[in-house]
Amino acid sequence: MTEKKFKIVLIGPPYSGKTSIAQCYINQKFEYTIPTTSAAYFTKQLKINETTYTFNLWDTAGQEKFRSVASMYYRNANVFIIVVDPHDVQSYSQIDDWFSLINKYCDFGAYQCILAINKMDIEISNSTYDLFKDKAQQKKCQLIMCSAKANKGIEELFYEALQIAVNHDAKNASLHSPNVQYIDKEIQLKKDKQCC
Repeated sequence: MTEKKFKIVLIGPPYSGKTSIAQCYINQKFEYTIPTTSAAYFTKQLKINETTYTFNLWDTAGQEKFRSVASMYYRNANVFIIVVDPHDVQSYSQIDDWFSLINKYCDFGAYQCILAINKMDIEISNSTYDLFKDKAQQKKCQLIMCSAKANKGIEELFYEALQIAVNHDAKNASLHSPNVQYIDKEIQLKKDKQCC
């Protein structure tokens, strides 16, 4: 059996739902949380065909005062998931800042990005969706819509992150298999406080 490990980092503005997304994926349920003050660490394993994939999932603080600390968690990341709240005007305007931070601390081309629009349990206008869609195209990254609260699109988000990481790691790898088994649903959590 083959084993692969990937580092996935959740970044984005405070209150965009990064921790809720991580906990929803790990625990399969939504929980209200308080802002993360540094970073939280989660691990999850999936078995697909004859390969075991381990997600080392880092949930970083979104507040500006913690960004320099959070950047130490960027090192050797395979995929960044930039989580945004489409109902917060500043969320959109900060997307370029998050890409700049990634580029500041990581080698260009050594990572891939996903733009995740969270809180899609609350309807958004077509024009708002188009803004985020255009931004994702401009940044050459995937756009995934999800809702941690409604537990919608979360599995797809992380499956896409895994697919991107595997394809980036080995250009000919394929995960197109419906035979996905969850091995470890336990949380390994190291954090100061919890977040939304």
